[in-house]
Amino acid sequence: MSFRTVILTVIMLLVCPVGWSQTKTLGDVAGAIKLNPEAIVEKQGVVEDPRAAKQADENLLGSVLADCSAAADLLGELVAEARLPAAKRDIELAKRIESASFELETEVHSVSLLRLGREFAPVLETAREAEEICTAAGARVRSEIAQGGVMFRNAETEVTRCRQILDRAKTELVTIEKPAAPPAAAPETSPEEQSPTDDDIIAARCEPERTKGAGAVESCRAVQYLSQAAMASRNPDNEMLDEGVFSDIRQVCLDLHPRDFVQRDACEQEKMTAARLEAE
Repeated sequence: MSFRTVILTVIMLLVCPVGWSQTKTLGDVAGAIKLNPEAIVEKQGVVEDPRAAKQADENLLGSVLADCSAAADLLGELVAEARLPAAKRDIELAKRIESASFELETEVHSVSLLRLGREFAPVLETAREAEEICTAAGARVRSEIAQGGVMFRNAETEVTRCRQILDRAKTELVTIEKPAAPPAAAPETSPEEQSPTDDDIIAARCEPERTKGAGAVESCRAVQYLSQAAMASRNPDNEMLDEGVFSDIRQVCLDLHPRDFVQRDACEQEKMTAARLEAE
């Protein structure tokens, strides 16, 4: 029995109503109460931190289920050992099995003492089902020992069922919906990933002209900026085109010549002229 369990048992005895029988001793209830003081988060009916309350409930239920499983596993291993031929006359093993059956009942009784938040109701229902099955399994083991039986056929089946239900409760606890994680911040776009500006496009387009002389670069830039200005002044009204047709032509020419305003301008002029002639 853990030190934590003993201390908490003493606390419960101190605060319990007078209705408790005066003949109850610490040994009668020790190990059956596993309440975690940190799980008590209500003061005058107001929950200070719902997230802390949920975490405390989860930790408490997880601890209880782990202790129950450990006790069930031990009893299952001892029962399996008793079914071996060499163990038929092992009186000490029978005593250990009986002790383990009582320990299991003590551990699973903790489930009925739990008072948790609503979100844990489905898991707690499964845990209480396990409490009932495990209690019956412990009683079955002792019954077979009292009858002098050593095969534990029925007992082994019931202990196995007990362990399975406890495992299911632990799985349900793990799958309880967790708080959604805050959305990850969008990664900052590096300068290399940003869309190039018109100035960047013109500079890149005219840089190869440098091999033709210093004046070639400036001449190239001037022509590019003139084409850019011509495109900026162009609109559906002055081109006498439907807005949808105008936008489609502009997008086509952008896709064809994304890095050259002169070619893009020439493309728009050609296609818009053809569109007007077709509409006549």
